[in-house]
Amino acid sequence: MRACGYTNLDGAGDASPIGVRLTRFYCMKDAGFKRKDKLDMCKNGRVSENAECNGRR
Repeated sequence: MRACGYTNLDGAGDASPIGVRLTRFYCMKDAGFKRKDKLDMCKNGRVSENAECNGRR
């Protein structure tokens, strides 16, 4: 998680801008980590309009 930029290792309480959170999320996903709830942030509403979601929809 630290390699992807997380400072709080449980990921909770992150008040970073959405672009930063997306970058961290996909860093973890690209490293092979999977969420049990199968969340994909770029498939949720207006979040998908961010530049970080290009090619991930």
